[in-house]
Amino acid sequence: MSTVRERPLSAIRKEFNKRWLPRPSTGCWIWTGTRTGNGYGRTAYYKGPEGIKRTAAHRVSWMLHHGPIPDGMFVCHRCDVRSCVNPEHLFIGTDQENKDDMVAKGRQSRGEDHGPAELTTEQVQRIDALLRDGLSHTRIARMFSIDRCAVAHIEYGRTWGWLTGRELTAGEPYRGERNSSSVLTSAQVLEIVNLLGGALSHRQIGERFGVSANTVWNVANGARWGWLTGIVGGRRAGGGV
Repeated sequence: MSTVRERPLSAIRKEFNKRWLPRPSTGCWIWTGTRTGNGYGRTAYYKGPEGIKRTAAHRVSWMLHHGPIPDGMFVCHRCDVRSCVNPEHLFIGTDQENKDDMVAKGRQSRGEDHGPAELTTEQVQRIDALLRDGLSHTRIARMFSIDRCAVAHIEYGRTWGWLTGRELTAGEPYRGERNSSSVLTSAQVLEIVNLLGGALSHRQIGERFGVSANTVWNVANGARWGWLTGIVGGRRAGGGV
């Protein structure tokens, strides 16, 4: 059985150094290779018999310049430029430290003064107004030619909160709509809870809200949104189903 031989560190470093350009004004090394939809660089490296593994370019930069990343730890940006791979602009932190750092930086570098900002103050104020009018993230994103996640970040205070009044405080949990991977709103979850135990199946409820039956099951059993519904192990705290 054949295995993939681990690439020499020198080969990985050589390939890595072909894909960034310096930004003299800030000291950032801007990744010129593949990027994710939210701006982080992506690259591939070999990892023994597991074959080719893709990961964030800034994580590869840390490994090349500082060594292995401890399990469960994040590589965070001091400069808050997602495409930057300068090892001097990176630091190791926990998930919560990463989130707290993001909130703190939002207070230090704001609006158009923030290097990677893709919106103006006026545009964000307009987006905030549209959100309050009930327009969807997708529709607003199309209007301003930005990613849907950027609109979600504005609504839930991850970015521009100082301007919109939606600002998070450090350490606040990313629950419900604040979690960009959420497919339901708090109001929808409460509607689902009211439908549970009635004539509709999980599949039928899911179809009504545009989610899978498994998502409804997770709500019904407290695997998701239990902090809102009070459901633990399929039962509401204090009794009841």
